[in-house]
Amino acid sequence: MKPWGTIYLMRPDWDGSDEDIDRAVVEAYEPVKSFLDVAIELWRLADDDKRASAIESLLEDVYEREQVIMTTAETNELLQLLEGLEAQLVGKVIDDKWMVQSNRLSELRARTETLNLDESRGHLAVHAVGEGLCGVLWLQKILREALERGLLVSLD
Repeated sequence: MKPWGTIYLMRPDWDGSDEDIDRAVVEAYEPVKSFLDVAIELWRLADDDKRASAIESLLEDVYEREQVIMTTAETNELLQLLEGLEAQLVGKVIDDKWMVQSNRLSELRARTETLNLDESRGHLAVHAVGEGLCGVLWLQKILREALERGLLVSLD
Protein backbone atom coordinates (compact mmCIF):
# COMPACT_ATOMS: atom_id res chain seq x y z
CA MET A 1 0.00 0.00 0.00
CA LYS A 2 1.22 3.42 -0.86
CA PRO A 3 0.47 5.97 1.89
CA TRP A 4 -2.26 8.48 1.03
CA GLY A 5 -4.43 11.19 2.53
CA THR A 6 -3.84 14.43 4.34
CA ILE A 7 -4.46 15.33 7.95
CA TYR A 8 -4.87 19.02 8.71
CA LEU A 9 -4.37 20.74 12.02
CA MET A 10 -6.95 23.52 12.20
CA ARG A 11 -7.53 26.57 14.36
CA PRO A 12 -10.46 25.88 16.70
CA ASP A 13 -12.09 29.22 15.78
CA TRP A 14 -12.51 28.31 12.08
CA ASP A 15 -15.96 29.39 10.94
CA GLY A 16 -16.28 26.55 8.42
CA SER A 17 -16.20 28.79 5.36
CA ASP A 18 -14.05 28.18 2.32
CA GLU A 19 -12.97 31.82 2.43
CA ASP A 20 -11.42 31.30 5.86
CA ILE A 21 -9.73 27.97 5.11
CA ASP A 22 -6.25 29.36 4.39
CA ARG A 23 -6.16 31.07 7.77
CA ALA A 24 -7.65 28.06 9.53
CA VAL A 25 -5.12 25.44 8.39
CA VAL A 26 -2.05 25.61 10.60
CA GLU A 27 -0.32 22.40 9.45
CA ALA A 28 -0.95 19.83 6.74
CA TYR A 29 0.57 16.35 6.96
CA GLU A 30 0.56 14.12 3.93
CA PRO A 31 0.50 11.26 3.21
CA VAL A 32 -0.59 10.13 6.64
CA LYS A 33 -4.32 9.47 6.81
CA SER A 34 -3.85 5.95 5.45
CA PHE A 35 -2.04 5.09 8.68
CA LEU A 36 -5.42 5.08 10.40
CA ASP A 37 -6.27 2.02 8.28
CA VAL A 38 -2.86 0.55 9.07
CA ALA A 39 -3.46 1.01 12.81
CA ILE A 40 -6.81 -0.78 12.58
CA GLU A 41 -5.21 -3.66 10.74
CA LEU A 42 -2.24 -3.84 13.12
CA TRP A 43 -4.56 -4.05 16.13
CA ARG A 44 -6.34 -6.95 14.44
CA LEU A 45 -3.00 -8.67 13.76
CA ALA A 46 -2.24 -8.22 17.47
CA ASP A 47 -5.57 -9.95 18.23
CA ASP A 48 -7.25 -6.84 19.65
CA ASP A 49 -10.39 -6.52 17.55
CA LYS A 50 -11.97 -4.38 20.27
CA ARG A 51 -9.48 -1.54 19.75
CA ALA A 52 -9.64 -1.88 15.97
CA SER A 53 -13.43 -1.67 16.06
CA ALA A 54 -13.34 1.31 18.45
CA ILE A 55 -11.11 3.23 16.01
CA GLU A 56 -13.45 2.35 13.13
CA SER A 57 -16.47 3.49 15.13
CA LEU A 58 -14.84 6.79 16.09
CA LEU A 59 -13.88 7.48 12.47
CA GLU A 60 -17.38 6.59 11.23
CA ASP A 61 -18.84 9.17 13.63
CA VAL A 62 -16.39 11.82 12.42
CA TYR A 63 -17.03 11.09 8.72
CA GLU A 64 -20.80 11.41 9.16
CA ARG A 65 -20.40 15.15 9.75
CA GLU A 66 -20.46 17.84 7.11
CA GLN A 67 -17.10 19.10 8.39
CA VAL A 68 -14.81 16.10 8.93
CA ILE A 69 -13.13 17.56 12.00
CA MET A 70 -12.41 15.66 15.18
CA THR A 71 -13.22 17.25 18.52
CA THR A 72 -10.47 17.53 21.09
CA ALA A 73 -12.10 14.66 23.00
CA GLU A 74 -12.11 12.49 19.86
CA THR A 75 -8.47 13.30 19.15
CA ASN A 76 -7.59 12.34 22.69
CA GLU A 77 -9.64 9.14 22.43
CA LEU A 78 -7.96 8.18 19.15
CA LEU A 79 -4.54 8.81 20.64
CA GLN A 80 -5.41 6.57 23.59
CA LEU A 81 -6.66 3.85 21.23
CA LEU A 82 -3.33 3.92 19.39
CA GLU A 83 -1.23 3.72 22.57
CA GLY A 84 0.43 0.41 23.31
CA LEU A 85 0.30 -0.94 19.77
CA GLU A 86 4.03 -1.60 19.54
CA ALA A 87 4.02 -3.55 22.81
CA GLN A 88 1.14 -5.70 21.58
CA LEU A 89 2.85 -6.46 18.26
CA VAL A 90 6.28 -7.38 19.64
CA GLY A 91 6.34 -11.07 20.40
CA LYS A 92 3.03 -11.76 18.65
CA VAL A 93 3.66 -10.46 15.14
CA ILE A 94 7.15 -8.95 15.08
CA ASP A 95 10.36 -9.43 17.01
CA ASP A 96 12.10 -6.75 19.07
CA LYS A 97 13.72 -5.43 15.87
CA TRP A 98 10.24 -5.00 14.34
CA MET A 99 10.75 -7.79 11.83
CA VAL A 100 8.32 -10.56 10.92
CA GLN A 101 9.68 -14.08 10.90
CA SER A 102 9.85 -15.08 7.25
CA ASN A 103 7.90 -18.28 7.89
CA ARG A 104 4.89 -16.13 8.94
CA LEU A 105 4.78 -13.94 5.82
CA SER A 106 2.26 -16.02 3.90
CA GLU A 107 -0.08 -16.13 6.92
CA LEU A 108 0.14 -12.34 7.32
CA ARG A 109 -0.37 -11.75 3.59
CA ALA A 110 -3.73 -13.48 3.93
CA ARG A 111 -4.71 -11.25 6.89
CA THR A 112 -3.67 -7.82 5.63
CA GLU A 113 -4.43 -5.35 2.88
CA THR A 114 -2.57 -2.26 4.03
CA LEU A 115 0.92 -3.61 4.63
CA ASN A 116 3.37 -4.20 1.79
CA LEU A 117 4.06 -7.88 2.36
CA ASP A 118 4.19 -8.58 -1.37
CA GLU A 119 6.40 -11.45 -2.47
CA SER A 120 8.04 -9.14 -5.00
CA ARG A 121 9.77 -7.39 -2.08
CA GLY A 122 11.76 -10.54 -1.40
CA HIS A 123 13.52 -10.51 1.97
CA LEU A 124 12.44 -6.88 2.56
CA ALA A 125 8.85 -8.02 3.19
CA VAL A 126 9.85 -8.90 6.76
CA HIS A 127 9.96 -5.15 7.44
CA ALA A 128 6.38 -4.40 6.35
CA VAL A 129 4.79 -4.48 9.80
CA GLY A 130 7.56 -2.27 11.19
CA GLU A 131 7.06 0.17 8.32
CA GLY A 132 3.35 0.32 9.10
CA LEU A 133 4.09 0.82 12.78
CA CYS A 134 6.39 3.75 11.92
CA GLY A 135 3.46 5.39 10.16
CA VAL A 136 1.21 4.88 13.16
CA LEU A 137 3.85 6.38 15.46
CA TRP A 138 4.04 9.40 13.14
CA LEU A 139 0.26 9.69 13.32
CA GLN A 140 0.45 9.62 17.14
CA LYS A 141 3.01 12.44 17.06
CA ILE A 142 0.66 14.54 14.92
CA LEU A 143 -2.30 13.91 17.24
CA ARG A 144 -0.19 14.84 20.28
CA GLU A 145 0.91 18.02 18.53
CA ALA A 146 -2.71 18.96 17.87
CA LEU A 147 -3.63 18.46 21.52
CA GLU A 148 -0.57 20.32 22.81
CA ARG A 149 -1.23 23.29 20.51
CA GLY A 150 -5.00 23.36 21.08
CA LEU A 151 -5.73 22.61 17.40
CA LEU A 152 -8.42 20.46 15.81
CA VAL A 153 -7.74 17.54 13.48
CA SER A 154 -9.40 17.49 10.07
CA LEU A 155 -9.36 14.44 7.82
CA ASP A 156 -9.62 14.88 4.05
